[in-house]
Amino acid sequence: MNIAAEVLESELPRVMHDVTLSILGETGELGPGYDTVQERLSCAVGIHGGFEGEVVVTATFGLAALFATRMFEGDLPGPPTPRDALDALREVSNIVAGNLKPLFGDHNTLGLPEERSSDAAPPHTGQLAEASSHLPAGVLEVRVFAAL
Repeated sequence: MNIAAEVLESELPRVMHDVTLSILGETGELGPGYDTVQERLSCAVGIHGGFEGEVVVTATFGLAALFATRMFEGDLPGPPTPRDALDALREVSNIVAGNLKPLFGDHNTLGLPEERSSDAAPPHTGQLAEASSHLPAGVLEVRVFAAL
């Protein structure tokens, strides 16, 4: 299925806003003990079926750690570790990809979220859309790629 880049470009910021709002609440502010470490973590989720591609979600460590705190708060023995932050970003990636999946038509499935280098594009793909959201806790970026 060919999705219009304009549709994807307009829906991507809405999906990002809805996902961050559902996890972080209205402000997405840092809590005590968080810093704004700019190291970036990245995860990719494949979409397979009538559409072949990937959704790549990248976040600064501070934002991913805040996601971890909000998502796993009862299970964390202390401040989120890098592993906790990456696990949370995997979940966020899956949620974002799941919200975008209907835009690509019926009969698509999602792959498992995988860690990815934050600056690497998937091989043999073309970028369809990208959006970023600058929150007090850090930056969230989403890029959508289609297989060529």
